[in-house]
Amino acid sequence: MLARWSTRNILAAALAALSTQAHATDLIGPEPALAPDPTFNWTGFHAGINGGYGYNDDNPSYAYTDVPSFVVPLLPNSIDLSGDGGIVGGTFGFDRQMSRLVFGVEGDVSRTNFGGNAKFLNPGEPSFGFPEIEFATSYDMDWFSTIRGRAGLAFDRLFVYGTGGLAIADISFRSSATVRPPGSGFLVGSDSGTMAGWTAGGGGEFALAQHVTLKAEALYYDLGQASLTAREAGNPSSQQVELDIAGAIVRGGIDYKF
Repeated sequence: MLARWSTRNILAAALAALSTQAHATDLIGPEPALAPDPTFNWTGFHAGINGGYGYNDDNPSYAYTDVPSFVVPLLPNSIDLSGDGGIVGGTFGFDRQMSRLVFGVEGDVSRTNFGGNAKFLNPGEPSFGFPEIEFATSYDMDWFSTIRGRAGLAFDRLFVYGTGGLAIADISFRSSATVRPPGSGFLVGSDSGTMAGWTAGGGGEFALAQHVTLKAEALYYDLGQASLTAREAGNPSSQQVELDIAGAIVRGGIDYKF
């Protein structure tokens, strides 16, 4: 009889303990779910490669010195010239994110393969012995570099931005006026050097992973005016040639975010 009551007491105590634990669980509530992953943060250094297409769309203008006044109207004051080609290089920079605002600085150096050349044959005026003259002008851009600020808004893994700053490029510029038949006389000139100006544009960048982003952007650049004088030794006549080095670049790239 004592053993039976002891067993009942043990069972009652166990049930009371389970009831107390269940009540405590109700007060605490269910275990919280795991917190979602934090949104992507654009703060940090980045470096990468890019490639694309660029063009310069301007026509050179011509002016003449020590040329007979009756001849000047027969000479061209401009010819059609446009240049385009590829561009490939590297990018480096740093961004800082504050809430949804992202701002930073970015630089790039690119090898370019674009330029243009144009020729124009002036038929002359046979009635008073004015000869045919072939005019030729060309330019090449050998490399292109920018240092820009950029700022925009982050939408988690998407960053949309505007950008602007300094643009620098190496330009080679040539022009000639050759009297036909060849050997009858010519004017020729060339110049090359580094030109600096400004650039502005915009783009978007998307994070594929924590450290890898894809980018696409378009830039307009204006490096100012290249000029030269074409002349012949011992000939007082000369031709002044001017060309605005301005155009656009469209490119895409992949960056590694540190």
